[in-house]
Amino acid sequence: MRLPDFFAHFAKYNHKRDRYEIHGVVGPDEFHVRYPDATEAGINNNAYTNLMAVWVLCRGLELLKILPKIQSNEICDRLNLTDNELKLWDNVSRKMFVPLQDNGIISEFEGYEKLKEFPQQKDGFIDMERLPQILREEAGLPNQYQVSKQPDVLMLFYLFSTEELKELFDRLHYDFDPESIPKNIDFYVRQTASDSSLSRVALAWVLSRGDRIGSWKHLQAMSESTTSEKSPETKVFPHSWNIWQQALDTDFLDIQGGTTASGLHMGAMVGTIDIVQRCYTGIVIKNDVLWLNPCLPEELTRLSFHFHYRQHAVQFEITQQTAKVSSAESNAPPIEIGFKDKKYELAPGTTKTFNIATDK
Repeated sequence: MRLPDFFAHFAKYNHKRDRYEIHGVVGPDEFHVRYPDATEAGINNNAYTNLMAVWVLCRGLELLKILPKIQSNEICDRLNLTDNELKLWDNVSRKMFVPLQDNGIISEFEGYEKLKEFPQQKDGFIDMERLPQILREEAGLPNQYQVSKQPDVLMLFYLFSTEELKELFDRLHYDFDPESIPKNIDFYVRQTASDSSLSRVALAWVLSRGDRIGSWKHLQAMSESTTSEKSPETKVFPHSWNIWQQALDTDFLDIQGGTTASGLHMGAMVGTIDIVQRCYTGIVIKNDVLWLNPCLPEELTRLSFHFHYRQHAVQFEITQQTAKVSSAESNAPPIEIGFKDKKYELAPGTTKTFNIATDK
């Protein structure tokens, strides 16, 4: 079955809400495989699953729209995509239910906020080493608590930019304020146990992306109070760079205790490189423009790398103050690069230099 088709038919219409819902799933979290005391497996309306379903449906509709009419019709004929089917795709993509709380927090799934708060944390965060012991003491299972094995709602901020996420919520006619993203990040980072090699890759990315939002700086400053003596309840905000280093050490130092002997996690290793090359640099391709928006951690003073883009060998040299983009000599046509909100033409054999400190 086609993926958009799958989501369109897997989602069921709720007449009372006038929304489509997806029931009986397990989200990226993996701790919550059923509701407490439930006999049936799965949870309902996992926010990540529902929003990804909307995104997939939108991309399917977009592809058919941008293709030449003859090719679009050929695909529809080959896959037996009728007008009614495409209308269903569009309708589901505009009426999917997403569990939002009144305080702006996206619930991991419907009913998540009703679960127990995790009883004990280390410096305000889940202490994975003590998790099994605490659960035994509480005679509980992870799915009874607001605790995640790995990022779930946070994956939305890992995969989507603020603008992309806002577009999804606008399409669904939800009043979602991008300023609530830092609050969501702060809420869920503290509930994530990181019991997986890839968890810290996503966390490092999300925390770095949060640094690009002004209110996030305020939240960070509050948690890094200059008060010399902090109470045990004080929650020290984790830096992206610190989490990134932990991700880098996952296999090298075997921080999960015994997993390295089974083999290196290539996904986690490549993920740490991806954070440096795309996340800290703010590189994204949108509407045929190669955008650059560096926000390097203070500990990273200089970054140099290159990659191939549309027949160009593009070299990047980024510091805390400047970003230099160069294209090697070639016969390729010029490309467009963007810095902040302006676009520039970059021809082969030329260089553009941007002053980060001035333009912040």
